[in-house]
Amino acid sequence: MIPPIIGKSRAIRNIKTLISRVAPTGENILIHGETGVGKDLVAQNLYHQSRRVGKPFVKVNCAGLTDSLFESEISCFDQTGTKDASKKKSGLFEKINGGILYLDNIDLLSSAHQSKILPFLKNDEKAIIELKTPIQTNICVFSSARQNLEKMVKEDKFNPSLYFRLSTVRIDIAPLRDRPEDIPLLIDYYFKKYASAYNGHNAMALPDSRMVDELCAYHWPGNVRELQNLIKRIIFSENTAKNISDLIDNSKVGYENLV
Repeated sequence: MIPPIIGKSRAIRNIKTLISRVAPTGENILIHGETGVGKDLVAQNLYHQSRRVGKPFVKVNCAGLTDSLFESEISCFDQTGTKDASKKKSGLFEKINGGILYLDNIDLLSSAHQSKILPFLKNDEKAIIELKTPIQTNICVFSSARQNLEKMVKEDKFNPSLYFRLSTVRIDIAPLRDRPEDIPLLIDYYFKKYASAYNGHNAMALPDSRMVDELCAYHWPGNVRELQNLIKRIIFSENTAKNISDLIDNSKVGYENLV
């Protein structure tokens, strides 16, 4: 089942239209937005509307890529330059050939790894390695970032060739505070979803209008992800919370540290 993108704002309508247009093209797509806005959700919708649906869809969190993980999972070939250099390794690009690679948090990929991954995205046999029998890969790449990659390129913090390779199409997701008209729809959707999922609370009434007004007026530093958590707390408290400050104060989070 395709996960729905909830909202009626112009920003959300534009995103849905753009997804329907670019998903079938097979182009690399960069998804940009703050923490918790739904970048993974957009990536899933792109996949389900692509011509590669049913093929592998693999998400790699670039924030957690160590040197050893990068070499063992991302690299497909032995690039040592020895006489065994034509020996293939079991690498990620080979495993998902024909599918989609989703590079989450691409803005947190180290400079060294940025340079190493670029040849694979160029699909350049010579650039990958001098193999006796070169192997082509057929992979579409989605990537996500919360930082401004254009600014990072200007500050020499991100490889410009990699940026232009990844951002054939760019989808920007507006923060929740900039689209308050989406909040009531999100409240309704997630309340019904979680109420039926947790302890059979499918008969619970929706939050009253006063609580909904408070939720709509809140600034949502954690965006939709924070809203989801607050809805769960409302359900767990069985609507006994007096206001949203009670729910927020009970579980304060440093959203600036989330990725």
